Amino acid sequence: MDVVKLSCWLSDVDAGLTVAFNAGRPLIKAELEQRVRLWRKCFSEKEATRWAVYHSDPFEFLAILLALWTLKRTACVPGDNRQGTIESLRSRVDGFAGDFSVVDVVDAPAEHLSELSAWPVLDVFYPALEIYTSGSSGAPAAIVKTIGQLEKESQALAELLSTDVKNEVILGTVSHQHFYGMTFRLFRSMTQSQPFDTTLCEYAETVISQSAYYESVCLVSSPALLARLNAALHWSEIAGKCSFVLSSAAALSAHASGQTHALINAPVIEIYGSSETGAVAWRNQQNSAVWQAIPGTELDADGDCLRVSASYLPAPTVLADKVKFVDGGFELLGRADRIVKVEGKRVSLTGIEKQLIRTGWVHEAKTIILERRRTEVAAVIELNEAGNRVLQDAGKKVLVRQLKDYLKNYFDAVAIPRRWRFPSQLPYNPQGKLTVEDLTALFNSEPARWPEVISQTQDGQIAELTCRIPAELVYFDGHFEHHPILPGITQVHWAERFGRDLLAVKGRFLRLEVVKFQQVITPDSQVVINLSFNPDKQKLTFSFTSDKGVHSSGRICFG
Repeated sequence: MDVVKLSCWLSDVDAGLTVAFNAGRPLIKAELEQRVRLWRKCFSEKEATRWAVYHSDPFEFLAILLALWTLKRTACVPGDNRQGTIESLRSRVDGFAGDFSVVDVVDAPAEHLSELSAWPVLDVFYPALEIYTSGSSGAPAAIVKTIGQLEKESQALAELLSTDVKNEVILGTVSHQHFYGMTFRLFRSMTQSQPFDTTLCEYAETVISQSAYYESVCLVSSPALLARLNAALHWSEIAGKCSFVLSSAAALSAHASGQTHALINAPVIEIYGSSETGAVAWRNQQNSAVWQAIPGTELDADGDCLRVSASYLPAPTVLADKVKFVDGGFELLGRADRIVKVEGKRVSLTGIEKQLIRTGWVHEAKTIILERRRTEVAAVIELNEAGNRVLQDAGKKVLVRQLKDYLKNYFDAVAIPRRWRFPSQLPYNPQGKLTVEDLTALFNSEPARWPEVISQTQDGQIAELTCRIPAELVYFDGHFEHHPILPGITQVHWAERFGRDLLAVKGRFLRLEVVKFQQVITPDSQVVINLSFNPDKQKLTFSFTSDKGVHSSGRICFG
């Protein structure tokens, strides 16, 4: 396959080439060129050289990048456009372009004629792109990339991922704002002349529905989505038309890789690397669990860690992953840089996580440091089926005590987590990363006081809500210590509140009638709340049910 250089893409590629699809509608290069001209006109009228760039549409995002690059301006690309991110960028950039909530943002320019005799070949040496680490182990750091580096990495990946499949379209579950998504959805599309679909497929159902537009696809996915594929979905609609699945940002388990391969009927290629290095190694666990170097990349050891040399790196780079070289490749042994000081003692966060998984109750664990009145280790745990049974049967306090007792066999007291959270799923972001910010937010949130509403319907004076009962509800504390149950008064309170919100119940709470509490409701249960309001009698009938039967029922009288 012929590979187009990024620096020559604007000048060398035919204007009629299909660059992208929007729900099956082709978008050709000439349309992109017009957007580049418009953005270029906006930027050329300003002196700013460093621009923060965020746009939800990857086609428009690409136009902004190319406009900046033709002017030798730097695109500073954050992973999100949240207010905290904007504030952290203010001291680093001269302007904001795209979807930012700032007064002086440069937004999509209006249509007008713009003349440009010929597209320039991009300068391969200037700093074209500034990206940021995920913040998985601390504050995000800035990383600068030149066009030359991006070009050489794209050429190496083209050698690895070359395909003769015609009419292939790139589907993505990971945002183009993340370097992984940018590289494999946009730059690979440009250099290998394979169009990308502009839709971000955040759910497996969207992957299947978008694939229906095309004869052939390849899927660029986050490992978080692949690790939780629902086998009950209609995977037959994509199986057989997918040339391969790409996954990066974290290693897939053998089970997740195997299940993805079975459901989609395509090779599952994992990419290993970092924001600093780009892609450096790959594997296909259907053939081998050992990581192999990407063409043009040299890998060796620096002590216990991996050292990378590549044509698209300015100098050899040592990563913080411990490795063991085997069978012409390497195995990952865990991170080496997650050593922290707690009360003057060195603590391995990775070591704590590994021991938690060995309890047999934990599917995945992440530990972080909280800087409060004292430095504390905090644990965020996604339990497996056995762990959830312990949580439901014995309660959070008992589970935490047993986990602490287990860890005491391996760690000093200062290393034992003092704060614990048990979400149903770890808070992976759309790029498949667990950031310190998102993990910390679990400990900063207000105490849970309401059920998690999964779905709700309302028809006239009747409503039905399907809810999950969070284990972290404040009402479980002390009720009771070893066997927490949801208090009856809480169920009545919820019924009243939902009745007022959904059924326009008015008046003052007078009394309860025919109230029955038949079965207890435990943490992490799923229940259905049924409500029916009689406005003539001013009575709200409620019931809490599940697959176990009726938990509670009664009527609330208003006046």
